[in-house]
Amino acid sequence: MVAQNNYQHLIDSIAKSHQLVGMTYTVVHGEKEVVAAAWGNKCAGEHQPLTLSDRFHLGAISKTLTAWVAARLVEQGKIQWQTSFFSLFPSLQSTSRKAYQEATLETLLNHRAMIPAFTNLASLENLTFEGSVREQREKFIAYVLQQAPPTPPAGQDYVYSHAGYVMAAAMLEKASGTPFEELAVALINEELAIDINFGFPNQLSKQGVCGHQLKNGKLSAVSSKENVKILSFLVPALDFSMNIQNYGKWLRHYLLGIQGKDTKNLPQSVYEKLLFGYKDYALGWNNNQKVENKMRIASSDGSIGTFFCHTVMYPDKNLGIAIFINSAEPASIMAVQQIQKVLIKEFGK
Repeated sequence: MVAQNNYQHLIDSIAKSHQLVGMTYTVVHGEKEVVAAAWGNKCAGEHQPLTLSDRFHLGAISKTLTAWVAARLVEQGKIQWQTSFFSLFPSLQSTSRKAYQEATLETLLNHRAMIPAFTNLASLENLTFEGSVREQREKFIAYVLQQAPPTPPAGQDYVYSHAGYVMAAAMLEKASGTPFEELAVALINEELAIDINFGFPNQLSKQGVCGHQLKNGKLSAVSSKENVKILSFLVPALDFSMNIQNYGKWLRHYLLGIQGKDTKNLPQSVYEKLLFGYKDYALGWNNNQKVENKMRIASSDGSIGTFFCHTVMYPDKNLGIAIFINSAEPASIMAVQQIQKVLIKEFGK
């Protein structure tokens, strides 16, 4: 048996006391992976130990990848942050509400275009659109733009929206002439050598990780057939999947980038824009600049009910932490919060 450090004992105790099924986590600096570990099983009731190569469903963390792809296309000169949505889709303008006439790539990505949220996937179950994924995306957008605009929550100047990210992805497709999924693979898989995919892990492979839901008081594996149906046009908003070490590499690009050390991909100013360009929510990332001795924090969570993925970055400390679990019940999420504190205490000095 491999000897455990004290922090590993604490993590093991937290995971067991909150009855997690499985978890992977990593701590990174911009220059290196500090630690990466896997704990538990892929599916409840089966002895299939998790490994570092196992993918997890990222949920809304997918937005960080979509925003980064947009930034790369801006740097390539294929589109601008202030490009108007209707400059690329003029045929939709006459049937769309006036409230959306000023939507741009940037306001779609930072949720300031006030696009209807469509965060309740059940509300989409009866929507069907014919054609390719790209065609379905555009038909969905036409439907969205006919709906009444939402009102931001009190004290907030944005409305978080899956549909807004679908619109942004459609703009990237139109500007580049390439389907969004192909763009993401070319810019992330091929150029960064970071392995991404789309969909639930146990739909991509029979040996893939299962998500879990509480049934009769116990976490039960959700089969590939039972997985929530994510409509193909929603991929840019919430349907990426990745393993923890590849995700750690992803965080390292941000940590290096905000130090001006990833200029091959994006300038330092663009990484600042992605993470901290707007108060509370920038481009794919939540942020807080006034906590923990004024140290800036960027974070992102993703879940559609069966996985929970959490990441937090402290760019001024050159530190990133990600924790992926294959359940999303309140007790599971509480475990993630406690494990994050352990990792920060151990590696955030």
